[in-house]
Amino acid sequence: RHPPELLDGSKNNQSSIEQRVLQSNTILESFGNARTLRNDNSSRFGKFIELRFSERGRLMGASIDTYLLEKARIVSHTCGERTYHVFYQVLAKGSLSAADRKNFFIHNTSAEDFAITTAMAADGKHKQSSGNQSQLCQSGFDDHAKMFGELRTAMNVMGLTRQEQMEIFRVVCGLLHLSNLTLEDAFLDANDGEECYLNKNHSSLGPALTLLGVSYEALNTAVTRVQFKAVDELVKKHLNSAQAVRAVQALIKGAYDSIFSLLVNRVNSSIVGSFEGRHSTAAFIGLLDIFGFESFDKNSFEQLCINYCNESLQQQFNRFVFKLEQQEYKREGINWEFIEFADNQDILDLIDKKHGGILTILDEQCMLGMRCNDRTFVSAVYDKCKSSSDRFQANTKQKAQGKFSIRHYAGIVEYDTAGFMEKNKDEIPMEASELFANSSCDFIRHLAIVIASKMHGNSNDNNNTVDKPPPQS
Repeated sequence: RHPPELLDGSKNNQSSIEQRVLQSNTILESFGNARTLRNDNSSRFGKFIELRFSERGRLMGASIDTYLLEKARIVSHTCGERTYHVFYQVLAKGSLSAADRKNFFIHNTSAEDFAITTAMAADGKHKQSSGNQSQLCQSGFDDHAKMFGELRTAMNVMGLTRQEQMEIFRVVCGLLHLSNLTLEDAFLDANDGEECYLNKNHSSLGPALTLLGVSYEALNTAVTRVQFKAVDELVKKHLNSAQAVRAVQALIKGAYDSIFSLLVNRVNSSIVGSFEGRHSTAAFIGLLDIFGFESFDKNSFEQLCINYCNESLQQQFNRFVFKLEQQEYKREGINWEFIEFADNQDILDLIDKKHGGILTILDEQCMLGMRCNDRTFVSAVYDKCKSSSDRFQANTKQKAQGKFSIRHYAGIVEYDTAGFMEKNKDEIPMEASELFANSSCDFIRHLAIVIASKMHGNSNDNNNTVDKPPPQS
């Protein structure tokens, strides 16, 4: 059985469309939800689901769009929080058989043994365990073996065979081991900079190579060297240890993001029902499920995107409930006492205004290349935004730390710009696609196709990519 069958849900007629729609949520929660300090089952992606009905009100089919999967959480999270549920589910005792655990090199291991299931610093080093420090501990979200059983049931309902499921869990375990790898400095001055290499003696190296179906030489080259085009020439450059750590993390994020995209496609092919496309005359209900407004002790690029989305939705609410409705009353000559409301358009302008908004400045800085960094970005933001909007704040202390605050409709939020440039670029290394394309595992070779498609901005292979923006009214 070949991996592309993950995109084929034609064998799912054994279960009803209602069952499949309900079970789809279990799959998306396992791979897209995580524990935060405020919610033990927080959805870390946006979702728009369209439910289509017959004239008699019978559910005929559905489709799901996802966007803004929080990829940074895959490799790093705050103490007291967790990465995505599925990593803890596969590691839970009793989830997989003893034989499967041995085949996946997770026998005699727990979440404490892997970097991405414990909190990590930016340099990839372990910090304090994040197992049970959430302020909330909702019943049921710590029983990972039970949740894994529910995931397997949902996958069965969607028509995924045991082999297909094991291929997915194999890669998940491979990413766990990949996150543990360490680097050694070569202590040699290469012509193009400091050189490093993967530690050959690390206990997770063998499992990572076996599960991902790649050689040491191929993996080492993929994470310790980079190639880029300069004019018409392909230039190769050695990475130092800090850069190589980020390359490993990019590899993990690219692989996991591709698994998530494939699963969304499989879910959609299973729940599409009897309607072909979205232009049917049948009635439908659209449900938008997004992150709520977020404000933490440390707020980064992800929180800015989430809060920007919430500002946009607030503007839509203002527009349709207040602006347009009252304009219609005025046109019809209805005796109406105008209702005052807080218009947040100035906040949207601060964030996305052409040539002067924070996100626009960020895009401009990213296009300027290697001469720009987080410091040049935030300096440009201070220059352009501080005097143009009273919603923007940056005192002397904040400027010294590369921070700023925005007075949102829901409150003031301080943002730390460290990592903004890298997160906005969200680059999938060319080396990642090439590494997986030469894997001995069919499923991983298919992930390489998905990664390559995302690199070239082609969404035809995945109509539900996580980068698709939320639907507009």
